[in-house]
Amino acid sequence: MCHCGISIVDSVLPDNWSVHRSQDEETKGRLFFVSPDNTTTSWTLPERIVRKMNPQQIETLKRLRSGARVYGVANV
Repeated sequence: MCHCGISIVDSVLPDNWSVHRSQDEETKGRLFFVSPDNTTTSWTLPERIVRKMNPQQIETLKRLRSGARVYGVANV
């Protein structure tokens, strides 16, 4: 389990991107995405990653979204 509360299995996305839940006071609960080298974080998942998601990853992200405020990921 990640420190953000999302299981490691659920956090894995294509090209080794990952999804996490913000713990910061101002954005607590909001999902954000992290690049594999940890140099890029984003509130929106890059479209090239969205296109590579398999059906299970899409369903997992939808489930995570239902419990968090997500901005800019309307396409998933």
